[in-house]
Amino acid sequence: MHWADVVRRVREQNGMKQEAFAYLLGVDQATVSRWECGKQAPGLTVRNKLMQMLTQFNLHQNVALHGGPQAGSVESIADSLLAMVYAKTPVGLCFVDADLRFVLVNERLAAINGLPVEAHVGRRLSEVLGDLGWQLEPLYQQVLDSGEPLIDMEVGGSVPGDIGPPRYWSVSYHPVFGSGLRPIGLSVAVIEITERKNAELALRAAQEAVNGSEARFRAVLNMSPIGFLLIKPLRDDGGRIVDFEYSFANTAALNLIGGSIEELRLQTMLTRFPAHAGAGGLFERYVRVRETGQPHEIEFIYRADGVVGWFQNSAVRIDNEVAISFQDVTERRRALGCSLPDTPNGVTIIYDAAG
Repeated sequence: MHWADVVRRVREQNGMKQEAFAYLLGVDQATVSRWECGKQAPGLTVRNKLMQMLTQFNLHQNVALHGGPQAGSVESIADSLLAMVYAKTPVGLCFVDADLRFVLVNERLAAINGLPVEAHVGRRLSEVLGDLGWQLEPLYQQVLDSGEPLIDMEVGGSVPGDIGPPRYWSVSYHPVFGSGLRPIGLSVAVIEITERKNAELALRAAQEAVNGSEARFRAVLNMSPIGFLLIKPLRDDGGRIVDFEYSFANTAALNLIGGSIEELRLQTMLTRFPAHAGAGGLFERYVRVRETGQPHEIEFIYRADGVVGWFQNSAVRIDNEVAISFQDVTERRRALGCSLPDTPNGVTIIYDAAG
C-alpha cells in the first residue's frame, strides 16, 4: 500500500492544492507534503476519510458512465487504484446498494465478519450479520434517507460465530450519489477498535477503583488480561519531570514485564527501560500526558531491554499519576496477516490516534 499515491490521487481528484486539502483533513500543509513524499503515513482516522473520498469519486464516475454499479465485479466499480486499496488497506471497506445488499467487499471486512467475500455479495446485512445486521440496517437506511453521512460511530456486538465478549468497531457511512438526488448506495469503512475499547474500559475501572478502596482497586485490575501500571513523576529542583517511579502494577503487567511489584518499585522507569528515553519515545509521551492532561493511544514496535514485540498502549492522567494500560498484540496482528515490521532498536511508533 503506497499511501503517498493515495493521498495525491484523492487531492488531485478533488482539484485541491495541498493547503486546501490539509484544511479539509484537519492537518497542516507540511503534513500533507510528508504524506505525498512517502516520509510519513496518515493515521487510521485520516486513512478512513481518504478511503471514503476515493471510493465515492470512483463510484460516481462509474455511475456517470455505466448507469450504476454492477454487483460482484470490482472492475466495473473502481479503477486499478481503488481495487488495490480494497485489497491492501487494513480498514474494512464495502459498498452497499440502496436495498442494503453488499455489492463490493474487501478481504479485511470479510475477515472482520468471519465470512468469505463471496458469502456477502448480493445479500442483505441482516442475512450476513444476523442480529448485528438488524441493529445496523436502520443506521444505513438513515443515511440513504437523509443523504447525510454518519462518521466515526462506535458500534458494539458480535458477528455470527463469535465466541466470548462483544467486539467494538469504529464505522463511517457515506452516501454515494448517482445522477439523481437520492443516493444509490453507501460507502462503508470499518475499523476494529476492540483492543482500544477494552483498554478504555480497564482505565475506567481503574479510575473507579482509585476512588474506592485499595482492595477493590487491586481486585478489579488483577482480573484484567490487559497490563496496567500507575507511575508517579520524579522531578528535579526546577520542577521538570526527569523520571517516573512505579506505584502499582497488576498481575498482567507483571507477567509482561517480569518480576514482582516489590522489585519494580525499587527501580525507576528509565532504569528499568532505558529505551523509553529515546527522542519522541514513551517517556516523553508519558511526561506530556502528565503535564497536559491529554491522553494518548498508540501502537509501537519495541526492540530493546530484552523485549521484542508489537504493543498497544494507552495512557491517561489520574491526579498526580499517569495510568497506563498496555498489551502485547504481536500474535493478534500476525493472525491478521501483519508481520512484525523490520524496525531499528528502541521504540518505533507505528500508530498514533492523534494522527
